[in-house]
Amino acid sequence: MRGYVQEPTKDTVPVRELFPRRICLRVSAKSHVGMVLGDQAYERGAWANRITEAEAGVGYVFGEGIREPLRIRAGWVPDETIKHLETFVTNPVEHDTAVLPFPTKPTDPSGSTRGGAA
Repeated sequence: MRGYVQEPTKDTVPVRELFPRRICLRVSAKSHVGMVLGDQAYERGAWANRITEAEAGVGYVFGEGIREPLRIRAGWVPDETIKHLETFVTNPVEHDTAVLPFPTKPTDPSGSTRGGAA
């Protein structure tokens, strides 16, 4: 099960306590950290409100199997690279459709394939 929330102050996911692991990216207020990661997360080092705009993809993970909030960084891909990938994937590519014959093992003059090069 997955749930995504952009505004932690809204009760858009009423079952948020049922999610065993949570990720908090940059938030604007200290209180938002607790709303996303749970009580005492900020005091235990999850300072998501201190993440700057220059640190795209940085966040904190907390929950089942994690004793202390873990600072993470997700991969970040610039918009220009995504546009290039989209163009590459959506534009048709001309392929050489010639079918080559299946290679066969050479035979000696007697018709035998024994001892010949493969």
